[in-house]
Amino acid sequence: RRVHGEGYLESTKSPLHNMTEPSLVRSVTPSVTEDAVIPIIDISSLIDPLSSIASRQVTANEIATACREIGFFYIINHGVAKDVIDRMFQVTRNLFALPEATKQFASMKDAGGIRGYFAVGEENLDYNGRTVLIDLKEGLDCGFEWGGWHQLSSNFFENKFPPSFDITPVLEYRNIMADLGCKLVRGFALGLQLPEDFFQPIFTQPAATIRQLHYPPSQSSSATSRLGCGAHTDYGCCTLLLQDDVGGLQIKNRQGDWIDAPVVEGAFVVNLGDMMQRWTNGNFKSTLHRVLSHQTRDRYSIPFFFNPNLDAVIECIPTCSSPETSPQFPPETCGNILLSRYGPTMKHLEQFDSDNPQ
Repeated sequence: RRVHGEGYLESTKSPLHNMTEPSLVRSVTPSVTEDAVIPIIDISSLIDPLSSIASRQVTANEIATACREIGFFYIINHGVAKDVIDRMFQVTRNLFALPEATKQFASMKDAGGIRGYFAVGEENLDYNGRTVLIDLKEGLDCGFEWGGWHQLSSNFFENKFPPSFDITPVLEYRNIMADLGCKLVRGFALGLQLPEDFFQPIFTQPAATIRQLHYPPSQSSSATSRLGCGAHTDYGCCTLLLQDDVGGLQIKNRQGDWIDAPVVEGAFVVNLGDMMQRWTNGNFKSTLHRVLSHQTRDRYSIPFFFNPNLDAVIECIPTCSSPETSPQFPPETCGNILLSRYGPTMKHLEQFDSDNPQ
């Protein structure tokens, strides 16, 4: 099936990430599932308030095809200005240039939740229940501070930043990205043959997180020793990622090969999480991915994790089941789904219990 977007970015197989020449955008129609070709989709029709429903449906169909086939795609013409993106990268570089003691003032480990700073080794995503490979990254998470969240879980609470850190650009970016996320989920709805506003009532207080990340260089030639971010699937609805020009993101195709997801200047990489796969009864894919650190350069990236309200009930979408395909998963709240995944990777977390709010 063809994705009628801007083009395709053909990824290269890479057992170890090496800095190759950028792949070319091409107009031929390869197999997305077998060759792991990541589509580039122009979403201007979802951004333009004057666009026609017909044009939005075309874009939504392109997105739905990518979601069913690979679970990853790039978006361009997304409405986020270049100066906003450039400012966020500069703020992120400034953040991780602070002394370690200053960053530790905002430690999420001390706060006991999932907001604040974590150092190298404090989150490890390649967890199999027996061994953990250390993630060579540090980060800072922040989100919205909606009233009433304390009643849902003590793990979602106020943001925590290092002293003297300028948070204004981060909070402005958070608001811009939440607006973009709402427009994107309208595209998901149309692509699932649902009313365009189907998801709107449960994204009124989105459980969204901005994560600023720094991957120090690693001299190792071994992939397992260069895991900036261990192999994992994302937890929630969708992720909108900004990555700098260093690269290192890889996805795993159906043949079990790790495939580079090259940098596309000015584009966001979008991927789906397990919550969306669950929501769509397996129709949309949550794909395994990882990051390999560069051997000589620092890497910075800024994922925006966009999820519905914490108390939203995630159950099979009406258009994703039939008498032949009954729901695979029981209904569950967004909050429970998220925290069931955070626990194994961040051991400081308390167990979330919606029946016993803390």
